[in-house]
Amino acid sequence: MGNFYCVAFKMNELEAERLALFKGLGFNAIEFIFAPNESLNAEALRYCSSLAQGFNFQHFGIQLQSLPISPSDIMNQALQEIGRKPDSIVFTPVNKSTATDSTGFQKLFWSLTELGYEVLGNDHFVSPESPLASAQKRNHLLRNSLGYNCQNVSDSLGLGPGNASAIGNLRSTNPDALDKYLVHDFDQYTIESTHPHIKQAINQLLCHHQLDLSYFKQRYQLDLAQLLNSLISRMHFDPNHSLFEIKDNILTLTTFGILQLTALCMGLHQQFSQTSFNHQP
Repeated sequence: MGNFYCVAFKMNELEAERLALFKGLGFNAIEFIFAPNESLNAEALRYCSSLAQGFNFQHFGIQLQSLPISPSDIMNQALQEIGRKPDSIVFTPVNKSTATDSTGFQKLFWSLTELGYEVLGNDHFVSPESPLASAQKRNHLLRNSLGYNCQNVSDSLGLGPGNASAIGNLRSTNPDALDKYLVHDFDQYTIESTHPHIKQAINQLLCHHQLDLSYFKQRYQLDLAQLLNSLISRMHFDPNHSLFEIKDNILTLTTFGILQLTALCMGLHQQFSQTSFNHQP
């Protein structure tokens, strides 16, 4: 399985010379970013597809920063008309209220799974043939601040103005302005205080839609199934739909659970933050 080196462009940044430059530098994957004021339609997707094909990028993805007005109709029409479909579609709403509301993700879920895409976490959709889908099936999928990868990469280094770095539990963001970036003290960083058991539980849900209950019981004396059931009862989910199933101490989210994954992760984080646990090294 080859490595992917991805470059992302906003739609108003697309120039043939820039794409050729990054392709010449060895980037073999490209992502097109649709800002909230840029409409997703068949014409725009055909254009992105032709650029990815013309510059011979092995991987072609799109990022949606807002939900299309009629995602089902648009995605069906657009994806069936273009020659090369995106290998990945990522939903990263810039509106904070939309980001914490799973309604947009749920609409995209039904539209894109009907078209054959598989879901990663609560914001990524990938083709079944993609390396990310294969890594998820083999439990080799990792997630960092830049998204999912199948290359065992947990850290990210931000180069250039406005980019962020996440190395271990250290976090830093470069200044947006070039003049401030050129004189920036790169020794400045913050330390993420999130406890390891919180990150591990949420990462397992986001990467695999599963939880290894035995691991958390042995490592942290934590009964995640009981905690989840308590959380679900307080969040007033539809009682006619189960959010997960348990077999051989592996908790697996149902389709309804995946659709409610944003709320579950937020609830778990809040619950964990209010609870003390013993840690066995």
